[in-house]
Amino acid sequence: MNNFLISLNAVLPSFLIMAAGYIARRAGIIREETIPAMNRVAFRVFLPALTFFNVYSGDLTTSFHPGLMVYVVGVILFAFAAAALVVPFLEKDPKKRGVMIQGIFRANFLVVGLPVATTLVPDGDPGIVTVLSVATIPLVNILAVIILEYYRGRGEKVSVPHLLLDCLKTPLVVSCILGMVCLFLKIRLPGPLHTAVRDLSRVASPFTLFLLGAFFHFEKVGENRRPLIAALLGRLVIVPAIALFVGVLLGFRGMHLAAILVCSGTGTAVSSFAMTQSMGGDAALAGNIVVFSSLACTFTLFCWSFLLKTLGLL
Repeated sequence: MNNFLISLNAVLPSFLIMAAGYIARRAGIIREETIPAMNRVAFRVFLPALTFFNVYSGDLTTSFHPGLMVYVVGVILFAFAAAALVVPFLEKDPKKRGVMIQGIFRANFLVVGLPVATTLVPDGDPGIVTVLSVATIPLVNILAVIILEYYRGRGEKVSVPHLLLDCLKTPLVVSCILGMVCLFLKIRLPGPLHTAVRDLSRVASPFTLFLLGAFFHFEKVGENRRPLIAALLGRLVIVPAIALFVGVLLGFRGMHLAAILVCSGTGTAVSSFAMTQSMGGDAALAGNIVVFSSLACTFTLFCWSFLLKTLGLL
């Protein structure tokens, strides 16, 4: 029960912010036609600042475990490849296909996962989860851009060089690259610039959650029921089941296994909604996946953590 309460406390603030956005739209405080413009600001300013700062703030001298990082990267690539192969058989609409694939492989582990992992293994090093972002944040953003751009261009001949160029020009990918350059070359931002970037990064998650709530329509859930259920099963059940089973066989225990759990079993990243809307995907489905996966993961994380605790693996 304690694990469930921890998961609930980690997710509940996000839902309150989304509720504020929904109420603001319903009350006429924010107009729906202004949401796309505000979303572009989030996608081009706040989310890149958050991505850069997370990577830039990583500490490779401690909490770095190459084997764990390679395994988590492998889990993400497996989830991406498996979803890319299976989803086209489940969904005919190209705009929904890219969103479903992104919803399955892209986890919200830094927002929800870090406090859960710290609570599950209180004596472990939480930096293990944070340092994983150095590899996983650039990877998931690049994969998301590739799959959304690919399905946006369906019906036309897809140019691989053009696809890669579009990927490299995406603000989130550019910010990832800049963060990695600063991290590996040990470039430190001047004090005022560091503070400004940090403060911009703090705006990203609540601002995006607020916009997500303002964009959300209950009446659109029904029309997206089948792709939504498929994405939730993939994100919260199938991917973590495979990741944890193989991870246990490979000998991961304690905080390492908790890191695998939160990297594979948390809800879909909030930034996926902003990226989808900016790249012409089905934003309604993307929003539904974020909202319902964030809600459902409070239950599934409890189940996974309870199972691992009972087996003495955490």
